[in-house]
Amino acid sequence: MASTAINYPTARRDDSVVDDYHGTQIPDPYRWMEDPDSQETRDFVTAQNAMTNEILSGIKDREKLKKRLTELIDSPHYGCPFKYGSNYFYFHNTGLQAHSVLYMQKSLEDEAEVLLDPNTWSDDGTVSLSTYAFSEDGEYLAYAVSQSGSDWTPIKVLRVGAREKEPDELRNVKYTSIAWTHDGKGFFYHRYDGVDTEGAAAGTVRVVNQRVYYHVLGREQREDALCWESKAHPTWMFGSEVTDDGKYLVISTWANCDHDNLVHVINLEQLPPGRLEEASEKAASASDGNDGSVRLPAITLRGEFDGMFSYVTNDGPAFTFHTNKDAPRGKVVRMMLQEGTGAEGRGEKMDGSMEGGEGKEGKEGKEERKEEEAKLEEGEEGWVEVIGESEGDVMEWIRCVNHDMLLLCYMRDVTNVLEIRSLADGSLLSTVPVPLGAISSSSGRRMDSEVFFSFESFLSPDTVYRCDLTASSPEPEVYRQLAVAGFDPSLFEAQQVFVPSTDGTRIPIVPMFVVSRKALPRTSSHYTLLYAYGGFNISIKPSFSVARVLLMRHYNAVVAIANIRGGGEYGERWHKAGALANKQQCFDDFASCAEYLIREGYTSPSKLVIEGGSNGGLLMGASVNQRPDLFACALAHVGVMDMLRFHEFTVGHAWTSEYGCSSDPQQLKWLLSYSPLHNVRRPWEAGSTSSNNTDAQSAEVAAGDVAAAEAAAKRQWAERTPQYPAVMLLTGDHDDRVPPSHSLKYAAELQHVLVHSKNGESLQTNPIVLRVDVKSGHGAGTSTQKVIERNTDAYSFAACVTNTPWVD
Repeated sequence: MASTAINYPTARRDDSVVDDYHGTQIPDPYRWMEDPDSQETRDFVTAQNAMTNEILSGIKDREKLKKRLTELIDSPHYGCPFKYGSNYFYFHNTGLQAHSVLYMQKSLEDEAEVLLDPNTWSDDGTVSLSTYAFSEDGEYLAYAVSQSGSDWTPIKVLRVGAREKEPDELRNVKYTSIAWTHDGKGFFYHRYDGVDTEGAAAGTVRVVNQRVYYHVLGREQREDALCWESKAHPTWMFGSEVTDDGKYLVISTWANCDHDNLVHVINLEQLPPGRLEEASEKAASASDGNDGSVRLPAITLRGEFDGMFSYVTNDGPAFTFHTNKDAPRGKVVRMMLQEGTGAEGRGEKMDGSMEGGEGKEGKEGKEERKEEEAKLEEGEEGWVEVIGESEGDVMEWIRCVNHDMLLLCYMRDVTNVLEIRSLADGSLLSTVPVPLGAISSSSGRRMDSEVFFSFESFLSPDTVYRCDLTASSPEPEVYRQLAVAGFDPSLFEAQQVFVPSTDGTRIPIVPMFVVSRKALPRTSSHYTLLYAYGGFNISIKPSFSVARVLLMRHYNAVVAIANIRGGGEYGERWHKAGALANKQQCFDDFASCAEYLIREGYTSPSKLVIEGGSNGGLLMGASVNQRPDLFACALAHVGVMDMLRFHEFTVGHAWTSEYGCSSDPQQLKWLLSYSPLHNVRRPWEAGSTSSNNTDAQSAEVAAGDVAAAEAAAKRQWAERTPQYPAVMLLTGDHDDRVPPSHSLKYAAELQHVLVHSKNGESLQTNPIVLRVDVKSGHGAGTSTQKVIERNTDAYSFAACVTNTPWVD
């Protein structure tokens, strides 16, 4: 497949668009692509999709791949059961349904009935279920709906017993939690006022001024009571949670994508009867319909952004939190509140309008009432340490279960372990035996004497376990197990290796799958897929993927997952080591992992395919720009490609804690050094980017002659034509998290510099293609059919450019 046979569309370059960044003039000729609804942008997308589809339609064995992938996916799978009121609920997909269906049953043995089926909401599967929450008694279900993958998710309400939809519908909702008061009269949620979520700009508009509202069931949205906001900090975002006992509302506040948060608590029991309903009535009678204020007394638990504090449970005023304050791998602490001891506030008004911030004093006389300040006991920080930080394991999550137990999930070298500890003193009660792999989901609340968790690994599909916590030594038992037709795990193996990076740090590269037999010969000829993410403290743990099984089975491929810095695999320090000024370390780690695969004889540059999405899409763009010699193909999904303007759209302003911002002169230097859009170069003009680890070197290494390998590598580099690897950029036309303009602009720049530019003859023969999926978003809520189509296109393209044959 060569680009010389491809008729690339030409995108108009507007050379008049030049931005001044602190005295540096930087052109942005494709600024017009930031308007997704302009006719010019639509024409560009249509032309690019037509070119890409023409290329894909000519790929041999593409239909075989799609057919086999469909067969592998067509297996029933189940979610963990969970209980509200007198009923159990769980999600189930028969195999090829666009979305999983929510079922309800009286007991685990009773026949289940359909409660909510998102597959009935659209003919093409583009409407999906987002977040949801049951009322405490299980009588009502509030659920958010996403259309075409959008993050704008209006909330609706279902009466569970009657299976009837209530008239309530709440709009302008994005990044919300849903928290019911225990009386079942209503719930707290978050919305952005003044945004046209139906208009053309809804997918790119910068969202600010999130607010917490209380909705009384059965009333109009205009009657909802405003409970919390931050007028002084419009980009701050919130999370709301009603405590296990129903007495308090816990409001967490984040300034950005860092996990550090403020914590405020509202005592719902101390409110006069009907206070929330009265506030709703006030809102309904207001002229603009949106100024109802509950004026709730807020108790500040954490007034500084100095750590992550996640609510676990409480016994009256004794609150238990999971935190990483002074403990990068996590610990559990308990705080005692003494309410009603009024004190001058730290900036948070009694009416839930935060005027200060980060613990600073508000202006005197501004508060209508004095804030109730938390009086904490024990220790320098005012808390009691219940469970200390582990020496090496990362505390991932905690559930309070069976009244007085804590179920803790730790991450140990990117696999999970479970412990049961005492809520009272944190003492270890038992270790729950689990296989080597990852816990993908779990369920269980404080009143539950049983918990469920779903386990998976690279070679094991989702298996749901049930654990009876009343037993003296709780042992998990298989509740439901997924079997994938035609997949025999005994034919494959997974291993974990540790790769030295550029600074000598140990990087786990999670396991290598061997096709057909467990002892795959290291011939350097294997199609190898290397995947990574490396950002936002997100851990990429073992998971089962039928698409990757297909690659191993029918292409004799090796699959590698690199847990590079920037993720959360080893705690907050591991994350920070790949963020902000350290972002380049992510790309260096990734290149080191690629070099390891080549050096150890698994693959060669002509067979190495790399893949990543979102922040991982940025990783792909930076990697091909910096090391085009190292890879054969890059699959970049919904990537952040314009690092100078990402903060101008949707929720991009929150990512500045991860990347920095071009408005800062020093941070501009970081961003400009690796921004994919701004670092496209012609390798044949720039010269060699590396003289190491080429096809010849990997062949010599396989024979054990390192010196000869290095010499061969240098000879071959001098003889080969340096160019970019084949690139496929994938995005969705309704992505309102990372707008499609990131991928559109990068595709246009790649094609311009490598193919269209008149500065010398182009030597780029590897294709550069753009795939824009219609009625699709960032990834959440994607239908099964669209997943099949996307994987078919991406992996058949990669197989084609690496000249890898299909094996029946």
